[in-house]
Amino acid sequence: MKRSNGLLILAAVALLTLLFLFIIQSQEQRLLRLNRGAYLAEVQSMLPAMPEMLVAENLAGIQFFNILNRTGKLTSQSLPLLTSALKEEFGPTIRFSVADPGINITDTFGFTSDEHVVWLDFFRLYEKLNTVSRTDSPEHVRQLLEKYFGSSFAPVYLTNYITSYYGAFGNEYGLVIIGSHMSQHTPKQVIGRFPRSKFPEKFSDQLLGYYIVFIPGAVYSDLAWYQKRQHHLLLKENSEIFTAELAELQVILERRQQKAAATELALQVAARRNGVFVNGDRIYSFCENQLGERDAKNGLFSLVVTEFPRIFSGKSHALLKGFIIVMLLLLTFLCLNNLEGQRFMSFSISRHFSWLAAAACLLPVLALLFQVLSQVHVRRLQASSDIFKRLENKIVALENNYQNRLGNMLLSLQVFQERCETGGKPVDELLSESLAELRSHAVREFYVCDRKGIITPFKINEPLPENIDRSKEGSRLMQLLVQFIQHNIKFATQDAAMSVADGLIIESAADIMGREGLYKIALQQGQLLTFKALHGAVWLISFFQYDENRQPTKFFMYIVSRAPFQERMVDDWQAGKTGFPEYMLVNQNTSFREKITPTWLETRPGLVRLLRHINLAGGSLKAALSVDNKNFLAVGRGLNDIDWAIAAVELQDVDNYQLPQTAVWLLATIILLIVIVIIISRYFSQIFIRPIRQLSSGVAAMADGNYDLRMDVTSHDEIGQLCENFNNMAAGLKEKEYLNRFLSDIARDAIGGKVSQRATRVDGTVLFSDIRDFTTMTEQKEPEEIVQMLNEFMTEAETAVNKHSGTIEKFIGDAIMVVFLPVLGAPAPAIRATSAAQELLTTIKQMNKRRQQRGLFTIAVGAGVATGPLLMGTIGNQQGRRDYSVTGKTVLRAAAMEKQTRKVSGKKIVLCPLTAELVVSSGVKSRIINSADKEAGYELL
Repeated sequence: MKRSNGLLILAAVALLTLLFLFIIQSQEQRLLRLNRGAYLAEVQSMLPAMPEMLVAENLAGIQFFNILNRTGKLTSQSLPLLTSALKEEFGPTIRFSVADPGINITDTFGFTSDEHVVWLDFFRLYEKLNTVSRTDSPEHVRQLLEKYFGSSFAPVYLTNYITSYYGAFGNEYGLVIIGSHMSQHTPKQVIGRFPRSKFPEKFSDQLLGYYIVFIPGAVYSDLAWYQKRQHHLLLKENSEIFTAELAELQVILERRQQKAAATELALQVAARRNGVFVNGDRIYSFCENQLGERDAKNGLFSLVVTEFPRIFSGKSHALLKGFIIVMLLLLTFLCLNNLEGQRFMSFSISRHFSWLAAAACLLPVLALLFQVLSQVHVRRLQASSDIFKRLENKIVALENNYQNRLGNMLLSLQVFQERCETGGKPVDELLSESLAELRSHAVREFYVCDRKGIITPFKINEPLPENIDRSKEGSRLMQLLVQFIQHNIKFATQDAAMSVADGLIIESAADIMGREGLYKIALQQGQLLTFKALHGAVWLISFFQYDENRQPTKFFMYIVSRAPFQERMVDDWQAGKTGFPEYMLVNQNTSFREKITPTWLETRPGLVRLLRHINLAGGSLKAALSVDNKNFLAVGRGLNDIDWAIAAVELQDVDNYQLPQTAVWLLATIILLIVIVIIISRYFSQIFIRPIRQLSSGVAAMADGNYDLRMDVTSHDEIGQLCENFNNMAAGLKEKEYLNRFLSDIARDAIGGKVSQRATRVDGTVLFSDIRDFTTMTEQKEPEEIVQMLNEFMTEAETAVNKHSGTIEKFIGDAIMVVFLPVLGAPAPAIRATSAAQELLTTIKQMNKRRQQRGLFTIAVGAGVATGPLLMGTIGNQQGRRDYSVTGKTVLRAAAMEKQTRKVSGKKIVLCPLTAELVVSSGVKSRIINSADKEAGYELL
């Protein structure tokens, strides 16, 4: 029955454990699907930009700026290391001129010495462009720039500190890097670059060096060069990249034990040239790589293999499952051990209870712990989702800020327009009063036209010297546009005619913009309308001034520079932030006109190219990225109605990750539950285990003869009754032990049933010993002294007798009777009795010395020993007092031998003839005593 119950318990434990494991596995799979789904969405969001990200010039730019960032500030020590690294990385065809911040330490490669000198002058000019104002280029600098960059290039177009782009350099094409390398902590304004008026930093303190570098396309278009360095293109952790023909990629995957992925790759490539698929624990992203000139059949593909991140709960769940299995094995062992009667290992009751308490606590604890782990992982996923939402909200907030700025600009124009319509002051005077406010909104100019066709232009922002000709051309077009509006809405008088040439220009503009766009400008008053027929986009805002009859008398058209308006806004968003950015922005310009902010982004061409793709192709980005060993989350997209792409980023601070509140409460509950179990265990130990341990200790002490031990009865339950019964038992044993002192060992054995109570004849030896002149002593000494002496004598006698396995049969006044029976493995009774007699006399001599030292009287004793048959049995009244006694002739003979000790002068030990004969073999010598008694005795020598 016990075994069957144990097996049922074992089966229930195993079933419950398997159920727990199944639940954990199911939840883990659900969390894994959530994690993989979110991570796959991140990878897919980057797929459209993948071909653009993997181009060779991007890798060349990344390699170049990695060298720059490692080198830091150019000095006499670092500059040679830099130039050596550039030559080693890009080979002998690279061309560069570099200089330290003071342009004192320089080096060049691939340029003539004269060209190098001109490049140094360009560096000095570039410093003025950043720190002073726009400055005309000296003729020799302009000629060198035109030689390598073409006539359309001008230093003022370099809107970044350091600019990198793919383009022509002389008669070659490749990657061009030009400008000043700045510390990533350098504040930056899109307009004017270095913010001289807002920040106290000195340009020279932030400057790290000057560069003009050209890397020919043939260098980084080499497949071997590309394959060796392609891992630098990766923006995600746990990723690998391979670039080769399709067949070679399949071989690589098969070599890496990914045969299923190799087969799937071939199927995917046959269907499309750019895609992503999942196989096992990896995501495979592929795209066609345009590296080199290859036909479609032998084209190159780049394959990025990204492992799904090992989720936090995966390891934790594995530990949890391992813990459950270990507990199952231990509980199984405990059950089997109990079923086998603790055959393998013996456990105390407290250990059993500890295991049972742990098992009882295991279910809720494991359930709560599982919930904690699930909450932690879900919270991590939710944390990433929350960060993405927060970043998206930041972008939306910037767009709302942009709309507010537009509203403020329109409000300022409307207020100015109302002041013009009131006619209190001339327009010129009103303009001078509102000039600062209009300039702050990037209002460039406006035109006023009356019904006679007279058009009056008003300049608000004067054009830069290099833009004077373009400004005149734009003003001419704006005036023609006003004339077109006059004639088409019947606002002008009959004599306000337009020349044929002007009409042709307007017709051309109408063909470019569409007549619908021109009519919108004329009819949609007070609204911003984008006009893209000029050198860059502008906003046009038109107003009519009416007389009292609601007839238009004047037409106002305001020109707002769209790009400067947005650039000022971007500068305000950045607000001089340095270091790792909050926002990364790239505008829609291309080549060397592309604007990048903040400074940190200028030396991260991979991220710049990602934002450039968003600008050109649209789409959005939402992913976890890794750059410079920093992990961050990024949300990127094009800004609505703004000519910039933005990425809002936030570092992933794993060290400061906080557990969700639910997980904290669950952990607290687990800890509380463990504390409760410990308290219950202690309580159980107090009321159950401790009394049982005390009982065990008490029984052990009682076995050692301590019958005075008593248990504390603290309750009236079963444990209390057990303690009370133990105390009663101890009291009874103490009483019996006290009575046993008055019984001989033989009598106790008879009472205990060890020997028969019927008369029995046994061969043995009897020793008699008494104190000489005891009667005289009792008359001369005090009773207390006599009793004290007797106690000492009896104690010494008992010690000597017990040492030789004898039994004191009885105390007879001043004498003792000792019986020696055969004992297995011990010498014969005669030998033991003789030895006991010798030791008794020796002990009495020592006792006398001690007594004499204390000033007490001494005693003399003798001992008689006889061997022969003994009659043992119970004597006395059948219904009354009875005694178990040893009698017979041998007892009488021993008493007679003791009397003869008074006649000897030696050891005072007399043996009967049989005893004397038996002890000869043990080396004991004796001699016969000449006596008239019938019983012959032998004196021990």
